[in-house]
Amino acid sequence: MKTLLSSVPPWAYIFFLPVLEVISSFCPSPCQCKWLEGKYTLDCIEKNITRFPLSGDNIEAVILDKNDFSKLEAFEFVNSGLGHVRKVSMKFCKLDKFEDDLFSGLTNLHDLDLSHNLLTQLTRHQFPSLPELRSLDLSQNSLSSVHKDSFSNLGSMLVRIDLSGNSLISIPWTTFIPLPNLKQLSLADNPWHCDCQLGDLHSELVRKAVVPTQATCSTPRALSTKHWATFDS
Repeated sequence: MKTLLSSVPPWAYIFFLPVLEVISSFCPSPCQCKWLEGKYTLDCIEKNITRFPLSGDNIEAVILDKNDFSKLEAFEFVNSGLGHVRKVSMKFCKLDKFEDDLFSGLTNLHDLDLSHNLLTQLTRHQFPSLPELRSLDLSQNSLSSVHKDSFSNLGSMLVRIDLSGNSLISIPWTTFIPLPNLKQLSLADNPWHCDCQLGDLHSELVRKAVVPTQATCSTPRALSTKHWATFDS
């Protein structure tokens, strides 16, 4: 049985090849485009850029690691043609803060990695509506403050948050209530102060069955190095 391609006469490829070449060759300088983990990916690692390059709407993932993006504006992704991306990596980008609407319009975003930056706080409604987001990595920053409504717009699909390797002493116990499907929460390597306020957070995480097993107390001294998982709810 002949396949559809085998039935195409050889001369027809003369018309197809220029079209395919244009589609595959369009990639904004100085970045590279490649298939990575099943996604058409814009690779801009360490390209010494401070703004996103204008891109086509066929980009599914973008790797922006090791660039100085400390001056990004609101709607930067959408305005750069990256509104359909499913994965964003912005590690080592010198982010000490970012506009609340930086990620606005990314309605297909599944995976957001902001680890290894300089973030010190997450404000109220720090993130816009990201209805498809599954994973948020904020590890290895300098976070010392997380507002109780920082994650309230992220939607019901979020299953993983990584806050490990920061400077967090406490987090409001209501912070994770808007995330009904949260299954993985990493809080290790933070100087937690295990008082009654943190006890309320622990009780809420027990209720959601997401108590982080690697999180330990730093203060008070009587509880120093004690694992959260050993506390009664």
